[in-house]
Amino acid sequence: MDLYLTAAGLGLSFGNLWICVLLVFSLQTANRNTAAGYLFGRAVAIVALCLIVALLGRAVHIPRAALHASTGVLLLGFAAYLLSLHVFGWVPPWKRRTRHTDGAADCDHQCSSCALRHDPAAHEACGDCGDHGVCSAEEPEVRDLTVAARRAHGKDLDNGGTAAGDASVAGFWPGTMLGALRGAAMCSKLVVLLPLLLTAGWHEALGVGVVFSVTSSVYPLLGFAFGRFALRLVALKKPLFWLSSVFLIGLGSRMIWMAFTH
Repeated sequence: MDLYLTAAGLGLSFGNLWICVLLVFSLQTANRNTAAGYLFGRAVAIVALCLIVALLGRAVHIPRAALHASTGVLLLGFAAYLLSLHVFGWVPPWKRRTRHTDGAADCDHQCSSCALRHDPAAHEACGDCGDHGVCSAEEPEVRDLTVAARRAHGKDLDNGGTAAGDASVAGFWPGTMLGALRGAAMCSKLVVLLPLLLTAGWHEALGVGVVFSVTSSVYPLLGFAFGRFALRLVALKKPLFWLSSVFLIGLGSRMIWMAFTH
């Protein structure tokens, strides 16, 4: 049960990437068949990865206490990272594109350059920008998926690449291939589950993969189903990150407690 609960908690925890992509999808500028294929391919890749890790775990014996402790530390670290990044405005060094000459801030804060500023609801939701110079819709995991959406909003496709090289993906099966190739490989949350999967049976690993892929797809699916409802989620960004982080801290503390009491 702890394995599935941890997988569900990680899947439901917010990530800035999904909030941004959810916003783009909610404005109905992306091909929904492509997006559905992407989520399906990502789910298949996640399940396959979980099964592979569980099979590898049978070949290496690691004390269960050490695995629980590792999972607890990773959960606490991930919660701290979410809070630092999305609540307290910390920008990691590897995401700092420019530095102001007065040295007062490390962020670009170029909210005025966002093409969505003309949408009153979107502009209000994105008021607390914390912009580090790269739109989340341009992140490698979903860059090919959001080309049409970024083009529709007037986003400069030459930023970080050329318009000719920024090829759009369209259709369920191309989206599936993209999700399988990039989705699972670039999902950092899966790292937290690795210690637990090393001691899981194949049926448990299968369940974890399904639970995680389904729960981590809830937010984009809400965008598909309810459209501009996603903007309300973005407006509640900080409280939602607090809620996610408190839940992860609880799970991490429980895992550490189990490591020293079992």
